[in-house]
Amino acid sequence: MKQTRTKQIILLSCIFLILTSPSFAKKKKNKKDQEVQTVQKKAPMWTTDQGRVQMFPQSEYLSALAFGSTDSEAKNKAASTLANAVKTQVTSLVESTYAATEKDNSTQTFRSLSQDIETYSNSKLFKTEFTAPYYDEDYGMFLCCAYINKNDAFNYVKPKLESSSRTFLADVEEASYIEDDFQKIVALKKAQKVLVDFYEVYDFATFISPARAKAFQPTDEKAKATVGEIWRLAKSCKLFVQVQGDKQNRLYGKISERLKQMDFTVSKMDYNYDVNASLTFQIEEARDVYLCYPIFTLTVESPYETVSSFSKEVGKVAGFDKAGCERNGYKEVEKIIDQMEF
Repeated sequence: MKQTRTKQIILLSCIFLILTSPSFAKKKKNKKDQEVQTVQKKAPMWTTDQGRVQMFPQSEYLSALAFGSTDSEAKNKAASTLANAVKTQVTSLVESTYAATEKDNSTQTFRSLSQDIETYSNSKLFKTEFTAPYYDEDYGMFLCCAYINKNDAFNYVKPKLESSSRTFLADVEEASYIEDDFQKIVALKKAQKVLVDFYEVYDFATFISPARAKAFQPTDEKAKATVGEIWRLAKSCKLFVQVQGDKQNRLYGKISERLKQMDFTVSKMDYNYDVNASLTFQIEEARDVYLCYPIFTLTVESPYETVSSFSKEVGKVAGFDKAGCERNGYKEVEKIIDQMEF
């Protein structure tokens, strides 16, 4: 009997020791504690600014830290912090660049073409990497570092720089052989469209590796020179505007305004190009409404040939009466003129 009681006491003691042991306590931790254990136990070097600079030296990396209530939130915030930092510095770099042209004792100043293009650094980053998240028990939050290896990032964007640069320079070279000023403008503007791809990465590439990006500086300089050349050519084009089918006499002023915005000179005397615009309405009645299908066309003609043309069918426009339908059609055509490009 005494031996049985002794065994029970020993058994109870063992159970008590098991329940109070550290290994058993770990099993009782909540889900977040379990997540923390799977992240990192010791604070890594990059969790301090000094350690981050040592681990990701500024000569080779761009980096940023951020906290979050979850590991994914910390990662997203780190990426956003890094993107904003790069955006600010790249924007400053771009805004310091100008191209100026002198003509007739006056100076026309153009901002760098890249300022008119939404560069990629305003919305995303290439080759961004992240550290494994670390849970800081003092703050009760996760910490993550986003970083970019400058060399890897440049190698990533280099093919796009090479391709767009090569295409742009070839198109500009081809435009140089065109004798008619207006046709040359059209060709140069076509070449400029390729620069969207170029400037998506050029400013960022210049920021992360000025030495390597210098190889593409001639393209940047040619792009700025092209802006000035288009302006000079446009000033030499004096356009005489005529409009047919404009019953409300609204389109002449609208077209002239748009052409002036494009730096052309609108003139009724001493002109060297005719601008012939035409507006037609196909109006039909359908039950209680009227429908029309406005068609707007515009041609630019030199004394020798048609040098450019623009045509746009608006599509179906409705109105409760014939006049209202036509009025609504005019509004849609005016929108088209506002965005007209050659």
